Amino acid sequence: MNPPPKPPRRRAAAAQLLPALGRRRRGRRRAAAVVAQPAPHAGHPPPAVPAPQALLFFNPWEAAWIRAATDRLIPADASGPGALQAGVPAFIDRQLAGAWGAGERLYRSGPWQAGLPQQGYQLPYTPAELFRAALTAWRSAEQAGGGTAFTEQTSLHGGHPG
Repeated sequence: MNPPPKPPRRRAAAAQLLPALGRRRRGRRRAAAVVAQPAPHAGHPPPAVPAPQALLFFNPWEAAWIRAATDRLIPADASGPGALQAGVPAFIDRQLAGAWGAGERLYRSGPWQAGLPQQGYQLPYTPAELFRAALTAWRSAEQAGGGTAFTEQTSLHGGHPG
């Protein structure tokens, strides 16, 4: 027994999507569409924060700073998990420890002159070097200021960061 035919709209949408899913270029599968995940229902608690993973790039102070910053930027709420629940600090740590952090795909042979905005990134530093320099400068300014450390401040949504 044959299944009933699909409604025309579904058939048309599938006909447009299926060829794109199967295309390959230089051995890599091309993304055809982004599928949105449904938002969790209100009233359900956000997922738990994943267990800490071994650090590959950050030292413990830097990791605490990144956890605090990402928790403030992307807090968990009724619409979904926050940065900590999604593992954003671990993702950043691994990116900076890998090829992206080493600037493997960046042109790094100078000359280092002021460029135009449309020329893109024009500094001799890798992303990892920039992160490390920025976090070192933040820590120095924080220690010189004598106030409460950023990682010890209460987050904007009411709790202590990660």
